[in-house]
Amino acid sequence: MPTIDHQGDRIYYEVAGKGPWVLLLHSLGGSTDMWQTTVEHLASDFAVVALDARGHGRSTGKVAFTIEGFAADAKAVVDVLGIDRVSLVGLSMGGQTALRFALRWPERVSAVVVADTSAGGRGGGAERIAATRQRIDEIGAPGFAREYTASRLRPGTARAVAEAFAQSVLHTLPEVYLDTFAAILAQDFRAELPSLDVPTLVLVGAEDVSTPPAVAGELRDLIAG
Repeated sequence: MPTIDHQGDRIYYEVAGKGPWVLLLHSLGGSTDMWQTTVEHLASDFAVVALDARGHGRSTGKVAFTIEGFAADAKAVVDVLGIDRVSLVGLSMGGQTALRFALRWPERVSAVVVADTSAGGRGGGAERIAATRQRIDEIGAPGFAREYTASRLRPGTARAVAEAFAQSVLHTLPEVYLDTFAAILAQDFRAELPSLDVPTLVLVGAEDVSTPPAVAGELRDLIAG
C-alpha cells in the first residue's frame, strides 16, 4: 500500500502501467477506486498514478481539505515517483485541482484534461453548504450518500458501481464532505485561467446537473487557445 507523509497527513496512491505519465484526480466523495476501469484502459499505453484526497479513500484527513492542498499532495506524489512531466486528468473537484497544479507548476505538466469542472466564482457557497447539512440531517448519511450518487451517475449505471460510489461518499460524511464541498465552492480561477499555457481539453456530460455544459463552456472560453 504505497503512501507518503505530506503536510500532516498520510496520502495513499496507486501506480499501474508503463509509458508517459498520467495523473488521475478524483471528485468529491470519490477515491482511487473510481478510476479502476480507466486505469485498466490506459495502463497498456501509459504509466498511471492516482491518489486519494485528504479524508477520502485510504488517505487520512487530519488537515482540512483545500484545492491548493490537494494539488500540493499530487505534486508531492509526482516528486516521490521521480516524474518530470505528467498529463493531468481531473474530474469535478479533481479538475479544479488539475488547474491549480498546472497554474502553479506548468513546467511539470504535459497536458490537462478537466471533466465536469467549473472555473468557480459562482457564489452562494454558504447557502449551499447550509442546505446540504440540513439535507444530511433530514435523511441521514446513508440516505444522502445514495441520493447524491443517484444525482451524479447516469441512469442505467451498474448497481455495483453505484453502490461502491455511495459507500465512498458515505465514508466522507458529514464533516469531510461538507468541508471539502466548501473548499470547492470557494474557488475562483477566472482571473488566472487566461494565463494557463499547456494543452487543455474540457469535457462535460450533457446531463451534468452540477456543472452543466454552459458552465464548462465558460471554463473553455477562459483558457486562451
